[in-house]
Amino acid sequence: MKLTLIAPPMSTPVYRMKQQQYMPPDIPTFCRNRSLGLGTSKRGSILPKPTVATQTPSFLDFCLDNFEKRKMHQKDVVGHYGCINAIEFSPNEELVASGGDDKRIVIWATDELLYNDEPKMRGKMARQHKANIFALGFDPDSRVVYSGGNDHFFVSSDISTGAQLYGVQGFHSVHDLSVNKRSGEVLVTRDGGDDALFFHDPRTNRATASITSKGMTHLFSAQFNPDPSTFLIGVCGENFGVRFIDRRNLLKPLFSRDTSHARKSAMYGGWNKNGTKFAHLASNKAPVVYDFKECVAYQTDPSYRDSSYKNMCTVKSIEWIDDDWLITGSDDFNIYGWNTRNVSNVNDSIDVREESNTRFKFVEKKESDIVPKAKLVGHRSVVNHARFSSRYQFLVSCGVEKIIKVWNTRPFTASFDEPRLRRRGTTETIEEEGSERSMRRRTRKKKTDESGRMLRYFDRLVAGENDPSEDEDDTSEEEESDDDSRPGPEGDRRVEDTDERDGVDNVPETRIMLNKGRSYLHNDDARGYIGRMYMEPPDSSDYSNEVSDIIMSSDDDIDLSELRHGGSLLHAIELFARASRGRDMNSPDSSPRPNSTPPSESHDTDELKSIRRFRVSLSPLILISILHLKWSSESFTPYKMRFLRTSCASLRWLQSRHASSSSHTREFKKVMVANRGEIAIRVFRALTELNKTSVAIYSEQDKNSMHRLKADEAYLVGKGLPPVAAYLTIEQIIETALKNNVEAVHPGYGFLSERADFAQACENAGLVFIGPSPDVMARMGDKVAARQAAIEAGVQVVPGTPGPITNAKEAVDFARQYGTPIILKAAFGGGGRGIRRVDRLEDVEEAFRRSYSEAQAAFGDGSLFVEKFVERPRHIEVQLLGDHSGNLIHLYERDCSVQRRHQKVVEIAPAPALPPGVRDKILNDAVRLAKHVGYQNAGTVEFLVDQKGNYFFIEVNARLQVEHTVTEEITGVDLVQAQIRIAEGKTLNDLKLSQESIVPHGSAIQCRVTTEDPARGFQPDSGRIEVFRSGEGMGIRLDSASAFAGSIISPHYDSLMVKVIASARNHPNACAKMIRALREFRIRGVKTNIPFLLNVLQQPTFLDASVDTYFIDEHPELFQFKQSQNRAQKLLSYLGEVKVNGPQTPLATELKPATVSPPIPNIKAGSKRPEGLRDILVKNGPEAFAKAVRDRKGCMITDTTFRDAHQSLLATRVRTYDLAQISPFVSHTFNGLFSLENWGGATFDVAMRFLHECPWERLEILREKIPNIPFQMLLRGANGVGYSNYPDNVVYKFCDLAVKSGMDVFRVFDCLNYVPNLMVGMEAAGKAGGVVEAAISYTGDVSDPSRTKYNLPYYMKLADELVKGGAHILCIKDMAGVLKPQAAKILIGALRDKYPSIPIHVHTHDTSGAGVAAMLECAKAGADVVDAAVDSMSGMTSQPSMGAIVASLQGTEHDTGLNLDDISKYSLYWELARQLYAPFECAVTMKSGNADVYKHEIPGGQYTNLQFQAFSLGLGDKFDEVKHMYREANLALGDLIKVTPSSKIVGDLAQFMVQNNLTKETLVDRAEDLSFPKSTVEFMQGLVGQPPYGFPEPLRTKVLRGKEKIDGRPGEKLPALDLDAMKKDLENKHGRTLREVDVMSYAMFPKEFDEFEQFRQRFGPVDKLPTRVFFTGLEVAEAQDEWLKKEKEYTRVGDGCEVELETGKTLNIQLLAVGKLNESGEREVFFDLNGQMRSMFVQDKEASKEIVTRPKALPGVRGSIGAPMPGEILEIKVKEGDKVGPKTPLFVLSAMKMEMVIDAPLAGTIKKIHAAKGMKCAAGDLVIEIEP
Repeated sequence: MKLTLIAPPMSTPVYRMKQQQYMPPDIPTFCRNRSLGLGTSKRGSILPKPTVATQTPSFLDFCLDNFEKRKMHQKDVVGHYGCINAIEFSPNEELVASGGDDKRIVIWATDELLYNDEPKMRGKMARQHKANIFALGFDPDSRVVYSGGNDHFFVSSDISTGAQLYGVQGFHSVHDLSVNKRSGEVLVTRDGGDDALFFHDPRTNRATASITSKGMTHLFSAQFNPDPSTFLIGVCGENFGVRFIDRRNLLKPLFSRDTSHARKSAMYGGWNKNGTKFAHLASNKAPVVYDFKECVAYQTDPSYRDSSYKNMCTVKSIEWIDDDWLITGSDDFNIYGWNTRNVSNVNDSIDVREESNTRFKFVEKKESDIVPKAKLVGHRSVVNHARFSSRYQFLVSCGVEKIIKVWNTRPFTASFDEPRLRRRGTTETIEEEGSERSMRRRTRKKKTDESGRMLRYFDRLVAGENDPSEDEDDTSEEEESDDDSRPGPEGDRRVEDTDERDGVDNVPETRIMLNKGRSYLHNDDARGYIGRMYMEPPDSSDYSNEVSDIIMSSDDDIDLSELRHGGSLLHAIELFARASRGRDMNSPDSSPRPNSTPPSESHDTDELKSIRRFRVSLSPLILISILHLKWSSESFTPYKMRFLRTSCASLRWLQSRHASSSSHTREFKKVMVANRGEIAIRVFRALTELNKTSVAIYSEQDKNSMHRLKADEAYLVGKGLPPVAAYLTIEQIIETALKNNVEAVHPGYGFLSERADFAQACENAGLVFIGPSPDVMARMGDKVAARQAAIEAGVQVVPGTPGPITNAKEAVDFARQYGTPIILKAAFGGGGRGIRRVDRLEDVEEAFRRSYSEAQAAFGDGSLFVEKFVERPRHIEVQLLGDHSGNLIHLYERDCSVQRRHQKVVEIAPAPALPPGVRDKILNDAVRLAKHVGYQNAGTVEFLVDQKGNYFFIEVNARLQVEHTVTEEITGVDLVQAQIRIAEGKTLNDLKLSQESIVPHGSAIQCRVTTEDPARGFQPDSGRIEVFRSGEGMGIRLDSASAFAGSIISPHYDSLMVKVIASARNHPNACAKMIRALREFRIRGVKTNIPFLLNVLQQPTFLDASVDTYFIDEHPELFQFKQSQNRAQKLLSYLGEVKVNGPQTPLATELKPATVSPPIPNIKAGSKRPEGLRDILVKNGPEAFAKAVRDRKGCMITDTTFRDAHQSLLATRVRTYDLAQISPFVSHTFNGLFSLENWGGATFDVAMRFLHECPWERLEILREKIPNIPFQMLLRGANGVGYSNYPDNVVYKFCDLAVKSGMDVFRVFDCLNYVPNLMVGMEAAGKAGGVVEAAISYTGDVSDPSRTKYNLPYYMKLADELVKGGAHILCIKDMAGVLKPQAAKILIGALRDKYPSIPIHVHTHDTSGAGVAAMLECAKAGADVVDAAVDSMSGMTSQPSMGAIVASLQGTEHDTGLNLDDISKYSLYWELARQLYAPFECAVTMKSGNADVYKHEIPGGQYTNLQFQAFSLGLGDKFDEVKHMYREANLALGDLIKVTPSSKIVGDLAQFMVQNNLTKETLVDRAEDLSFPKSTVEFMQGLVGQPPYGFPEPLRTKVLRGKEKIDGRPGEKLPALDLDAMKKDLENKHGRTLREVDVMSYAMFPKEFDEFEQFRQRFGPVDKLPTRVFFTGLEVAEAQDEWLKKEKEYTRVGDGCEVELETGKTLNIQLLAVGKLNESGEREVFFDLNGQMRSMFVQDKEASKEIVTRPKALPGVRGSIGAPMPGEILEIKVKEGDKVGPKTPLFVLSAMKMEMVIDAPLAGTIKKIHAAKGMKCAAGDLVIEIEP
């Protein structure tokens, strides 16, 4: 069988039929996109392309005559990811090239653009350019494509291979390309430079000439004249207008016209088809035309301001479609047609010029002539380019909206007249076309012959009648027509009769004529109908008809080589013919049985299977036509007729089976989920339950994700691509599915789930897309189309823009028209991305830019939709489910009103408190809309419901929703399984689902637990989940992905961790279950939004179910969180840090803490604490307290073990942990003590710096455990507990907070006994309600008459001032331990005599060893209280022994009342506890006391420190020299009282003198040349106070060298500190609510507090750790665990510890192992915590020193601006040196598809920028430094 294609010549009348895109009527619409559809074959189409314009309706005529009647038919072609800047036809117009901002060139076949609804690319070139492509062109042979762009490159590429043939880079962007049709030379137009016009010879790939841009800057275009007989070139530019140059002489222009005549700059230009006219665009918005034939140039009237084009500004889009008509594109989104005919008739001359030999007459056209004659409306953004095919009479255009639009004069979908059955004696009117505009009709009567009987037989067969054979013998008399001839392609020809034959040999030539939806089969003897086409008629019958003549001969072979289009269609016909014949039909034995049934799938031929796979529906015309190729109408024997009957039945069966998927069911064996995370696992579970194989895809970043492991098979996609882009690679995903025999693809939600092109690509590849059909997805995914569909369905919508917009001006215009607030929404995606509410008109433009950028990043298209914002709405959505048979049901609604940033947080089903009437209306409207668009599978229709019950449609989500789970819980329907089964072809009835059977039960709530920190504006967090424990139990469902310990939360994807669904009988019960479940969660390592969710769930408004979308915004209390303590994991982090990097508290010696457990004396449970002195203080106040002390008999003891003792012996390192252990015993046993000295002094800052604990918490803990004994602290007068001067309000506030925290007695002292400083402290303590113990710092020797300084009169005078100042108690504070027994007797006796009613308290150190003797003398002289330390913590630089004093006074009138046995138990505890502090033990260097203290007078604590320093520096044998120099320095400074901080001043100067080899004398001599220590200089200035005997001169003057001197109290003039403002700043800095005591710690020690706070936030309550573990950590447990059986209980032996976090909460911790160093310089440390293994990575600081890391933002430094979360820097908005103010935008960060603008927190100057655009950064990475 041979088929020959014959195209009719022009002179032959053409019989027209109504068709679209030249497609045979028997091919159904959906077949066009498949491999068996038209236009997809490599061999071409079955129908001829017209070769002249008169064969089709003229494009021009349509524009001129029909524009007002109907729109031009158009369709969109998708192939680019960015703005399309250029589109070009090849010279033969068989190919189309397009290029744009996505840097790639796409090649299209012209027939693809014309004939296919979804054209396929013929090829694409993605690596030719590195920037936007601006210009394209073809070589004359259409084999090479030329391109140029913003990367300054001109490139030529082979179309067939895509290989780059040539590339040259210039210095300016390429704006235009023109190819000389005669020589093939390429003219390249650049923006400027020496090669502004560049001529390229493709034969040699060399430049043949170039023209500099001198005098021609900003060139736009240059075009060769298409007339091969001329060498003219038209050049357009900004500053010179237009020039015409001769290619043979480039130096001199033939004619030019500057901007003064063009009135505006000349932009893009071009020649008409015959080269007689040149037109260019000008910025006055209309073309300027030069007619070289008439020598006339004209331009439009600039005064004309017609609204149809007044805003038009053409951009690279001028195109001639014939000699007189041209079209232009504009930024008002339209294409305009301009008529240039009859210009020569215009006589109004405005100017005449002569240049060279060309004379042009410049005229203005009449106003009626300048209006565009046609306008094509359809683009949604600026039109960048348009090109017209004169051969095929259609137009293509492109622009910013990333699509190619094809414009045609006829529709792009099949549509035909309904055929009428031809009867005998009827007439047929046939249209003939003889010339372009003439039509004639002729009527001819056709006689009925054998073909008529056959026709009726076939009609009935196709109609499905069982036995139409009653007409077989029906004969009628033939009627002769007036004319037996019928015109054909070769002219009129009379049909001759032929002989009847049974065989198939010598079959006469047969022609099938298609006319107006009817089919004619013509041979030499037969004419008539042979079938009818069951296609819908068009809406209008005005379209012209086309003819297609197919000459079919009798050869057996099919020759496709001559076919131009539709070869795949012909192949389909052949396949069907073979499948129908099965075997040789010429033999009677091979004929099928008359009543044979349709073949089963098991017996299908390969051809039928191939057809079935692509779901091809073939019309009866094809079958009948093919059968008649073998059998003439006269040879229809009975067995052949039976075969025809059976074949037609088979055809109907095939059609019914494969016409649509609704009638075809199958069972998937393997299904892929094209998604990740939680939804992928959700679908895998459904597939497992359905016994189907699940297939996962994953990106490189997801190689360890749980969804990859949950699937039966998993495959990598997107290798080398960014994380999100990997899941958007449609081609790779489909290729992976096909390679691995996947049958169906589930898209999940997000990523490609709403991409219609993905669904279409799946179907094109033979994969079933589990979701709606591509056309429905495209319609519903486009918010504009969805909105229009809702309007058509009668569903109310919110006022909004008619289409997507791409520029901010349109948004501003809408806001002006409808007012604010408005909402911006991404047109091509959801999930809260790109959505912003704008309340002020002035904010619209910036909000548009941000939304556009977010939408572009998330969905590949930044187009936005603008709507009027509905105030206070509820967000209600309806779940739908539909099958392929048209059945559709709803599964009730969900309330999603709790939203943040337009992203749902909590979802409820059904919507509580929704009026039943409103509910019913919403449900009905949702179903109506879905049925209107033919929705299939699962989907959601979303509405806004206002306070009055009015509701508005907003969008359709054509996919599964994140919150589908709550619907499943209340309906019991597994939506994912339903999706899969519907995709298999099953109906809702098959699934036992009907609207009546869907009844909601109870209530369900879903909470999305995300890795976001609500305390920091929901910044996404990422990192490693160190601990994960979920909430479970009745009514709780968890849908998770990466929620397990050790999981890595990536910054590249959505922050969803787990969905928690709670269901119960009603809404309140569901809330209770959800609250319980969320509280059970323990997630460590990353921040979560659980605290915020708990606040939401417990909010009364939510519990009452009366929430709307304003709920979160109107309840700021939702953001008041009780921070998760995360104590266990933080403690493990600390232990890991200690193990890897060593002790976090520097150890003073090489000794290690002993492994001991100090024995705690037993206290009988329930025993009552005895009363103590504090009870009197609390009840009666300080004065009564002092009187009670004075009235008490005997000598009382102050125990200094809790402070001064360990300060002197153990460097103040004793921890609260050990103090608290013994406190209950002290409280019960030593209630007779005067006080416990346990706070103040050096313990305050040391607690934060080295012990990493809060001193205020120490005070509170000890007070709780010892409520009956007064606490005593050391207060440094006006210096508080610090070492510098503070404003008075700080000292007053400190004392007030101290009393409130449990302090009782304030020992107020000043290192210089400077009374003004003392008075500040005394007044502050007294005002706070404390006991004021005014201390006189003692030095010298009152028993030595020779010493004139610090004698008895000095002390008596000072005591008098203190008593007058309001002291409740007098104290002698002997810091150095130089108070000799005799001196004590003298001094205390004198004071007692003078002040008999005031208590006297004496403090000393036992450095000399005479401390006990001195205290005994004090007691005897009348002292009421003496200081002592428990025996094991006494002696040397500590206080005298408590046991010794108690024993010595026992039985005397000064008996202390303390029990020696109790003291022994107390001492034993501290004897062992002291071993835990071995690294700080002073006894390492100091073995005993030393009496030389009377000479050097070094205070006890300082003595220990100096000795440590001397030994550490190798000066242990010279310590005597150090002590001597201390004495010299003291004398040089004027013999000071050595108490902190004056003792430090003396010590610093002593070390300075040793280092510089100075003596007391040389120090003064060389003072002017020395750089003294800072402490020395500040002392000389008077910042410490005024020494009692003045400053030493001339040393002071030499040291100060003119610096300011302070004569009064240093802190007197300091301004008050704003503690409230400080508190706010600190809370912002540290991110938590602080107490007043925290603020006070910062006020005293700002640096130390910041470091402590950061340490505690990182490592938690380390003060709860046992002391040995705190200092040196844990040791790794033994490899083989030893088990000891004791009383049937097993105890694990190893190095571990118990940590009591609080009463009843204990941690058992054991170190298991430490891993090796990884490439990041980290070691993984493994612990056993309460029987569960936990691990963490710790940076090895020593090993990772050489690893380069990015600088981190400094915590607490406001000018150090870091990235708040991991992400990518999208934009840097400042540069170094810029001045910025608070809230000035600094940079834009993108993470997890969310954009965040980071503002400046303070005013200042940009000091340094550490990041750049596009840089990936981790949380905390330093980005910008601001100098205040």
